[in-house]
Amino acid sequence: AASLDFYNVYLMGSVEMLFQFYFFTKMLKKNIWFPWYFLFAGCAAAVMHFVPAGTIIEFGVFVLLLTASGIFACRADFPSSFLYAALTTEIMRLCYGIVKYVSHTLYLLLYNAFYTNALYPNASYPNAFYTGTELGMVFMFASEIVSLALTGCCYVLVCRYFSCYTAADLQQMFLVFIPILMLF
Repeated sequence: AASLDFYNVYLMGSVEMLFQFYFFTKMLKKNIWFPWYFLFAGCAAAVMHFVPAGTIIEFGVFVLLLTASGIFACRADFPSSFLYAALTTEIMRLCYGIVKYVSHTLYLLLYNAFYTNALYPNASYPNAFYTGTELGMVFMFASEIVSLALTGCCYVLVCRYFSCYTAADLQQMFLVFIPILMLF
């Protein structure tokens, strides 16, 4: 269980943060020195260790971390750095929340269907080698990959369709995205 916690929190969390920081720099239209990505991932992993997951505090801390890295590493101004930091963090959290919800629902349905003999009351387990733990790990790995792919699609769409606007033009975009924050 400890190795799964390490995988889920630090390894996949660092991959998520590298992914988020990469698209954050693309939205700012800045090219930065490659080690900045790993410095950001290390800072994000340290933050993940101390900040409670799934809270609005986590959202705020990651927005501030991205904003600070946008100002210091990318040499961007505060308004555009803050706007794109909030946007990238919000997209990441929204995509991961949707996929996690769907994967947990599917996991419960499949677990109940195959491992409690709801579909086959007179039969034993469909495959005695697999248990609910393996099914849970498969769903965890699959949900991480699907979440990352969905987030990447959203980031590519945002980069493609909003790259011609300046940060001042995109401030009205918060009128659309702020209600989405209520889904947290």
